[in-house]
Amino acid sequence: MDITEKWLGDIGGWQVLKAAKSLLDRGVVGDVRREGTDVRGLVMEGANRYTSGLAIRSRTDIDNLCTCPTSRGRGMICQHSIAVALATIRKVQAPSVKVEGLRPEPRAAAPVMARPAFPLEPLPPPGRFTIYLPDNLLNATFTGQAAVFLKFEAGGGVLSDGRLAGWLREQGLRPGTMPLMLTKNDLTGFLKAAAGHAAVFSGKPSAPITDEAKITVAEEPMRLPVVATEHGDEVEFALDSESIKPIASPWCFCSETRALFSLPTMETETRKLLGSVFEMTTASRPLMWLVQHRDGLDESLILRLEGKSLASLHLMPLPCDFELHLDGSMQSVEARLYAVHGTARWIVMEGSLNEVSGVKFPMESQDHEHRFYSRNIEREKAAAERLFDMGFEAASSTTLRLQGQDKVARFYASELPRLQRIFRIVEGARWKTSTHGLLRITPKTLEPKDEGEHRAGHDWLSLDIAYEAPDGFRISRADVMQMIRTGRRSAQAPNGKKYVIDEEACAEFEESLRDLDSELTTSGVKVRAD
Repeated sequence: MDITEKWLGDIGGWQVLKAAKSLLDRGVVGDVRREGTDVRGLVMEGANRYTSGLAIRSRTDIDNLCTCPTSRGRGMICQHSIAVALATIRKVQAPSVKVEGLRPEPRAAAPVMARPAFPLEPLPPPGRFTIYLPDNLLNATFTGQAAVFLKFEAGGGVLSDGRLAGWLREQGLRPGTMPLMLTKNDLTGFLKAAAGHAAVFSGKPSAPITDEAKITVAEEPMRLPVVATEHGDEVEFALDSESIKPIASPWCFCSETRALFSLPTMETETRKLLGSVFEMTTASRPLMWLVQHRDGLDESLILRLEGKSLASLHLMPLPCDFELHLDGSMQSVEARLYAVHGTARWIVMEGSLNEVSGVKFPMESQDHEHRFYSRNIEREKAAAERLFDMGFEAASSTTLRLQGQDKVARFYASELPRLQRIFRIVEGARWKTSTHGLLRITPKTLEPKDEGEHRAGHDWLSLDIAYEAPDGFRISRADVMQMIRTGRRSAQAPNGKKYVIDEEACAEFEESLRDLDSELTTSGVKVRAD
């Protein structure tokens, strides 16, 4: 499907769209790409770096992929993901960086200058590069700077050569044969530019090229294999391979496969854990820490669990129910939607993924050993969306409001009976008083008293259509259709009783009649007897 600015405003709201445009104008959105129907990218906001985007299944079925607190804590569409999506239809200019200095003489060490937050577009390939990486870089023993050597042959070249040429331009350098003195910070951009390059080798350019010297630089991030071993109430983490060493964050080298690869974006706690593992070989955390951060660990690592408790450890979304508290009048009704599990209760979409109203997650199951529940934010979001689809609007952080006599009448007549099947409804005193004695009119079909209408061998059966309330009050079909067409939702009997029409039930009934092989009559309907 096409992504348009109007659609992005519809799913995020005009305020979110305005904030997203501001992010684009500030030049902090980069690495934007389309992956099938998904859009992904990076957003720098102050000192924070968010991996953002949208998983788009249809115009109304969208997941927010952003790692910001708004997305993680409330499940809402944020300005970061809208900005990434907007960047796919609006060309984003990378921030320019002024680089001083001239092209160095051949074979002179080229100092690496400051670079923009996001790489520029690759240049047309000016020729073919061969890259030589020093051994002290691959075994992570270099200090200060690593001496990388580029050998250049003019003419030919492929896309990866163009990426290297683009990276050199960022540093104020032209393509050529040269050594580069790179710090660990410089290596991050260089290795990204060299990803997928076919001619990367270890050693010096004077040494003969062998298969053992061939290095692969992965184009996509790879998850590290980590083993978690149970020790009582503690869990010990270690790399599940002795051949992997960190080179320059977020890059690692595997001596067994001769591959350089970057790590995926990680949550803060996962990143701290890996830092401890790299520094001290192992790191310990409480069992509850593992449960609490399991989702983030699985996103970034290939986690292998060892130990009796860990082997049966199961984290699943909380199977919560919902309570809808209603109060107000037939002119304005206010609603509070609560998620409920056992004795715990909290306002839907409040708090964070880890805690809400004093309830902490993950929550240990009282019925199953080694089972824990994460907060089911998707289920809470879907429950809240039901009310928004009915016309409720946010009155405060905890309360929704439906305003207008016709809207409230429709809600009471058609939508509240359906909500009662999935929510527990708790009615306040004012709402009970306002709806006391108010009855719903729904459609019914009745066989006529004269059964002679249908005899053996006849193909048709005559049925009466009745639109009536539980107390027997009826309205003709013609009057009901007229009320629906003119937007009236309620009626009053001569004795003063008030009634509301279940419009949705009437619409479903009329649609069923159209689907049948039937004929409408003045008093009812004729349907085929079979």
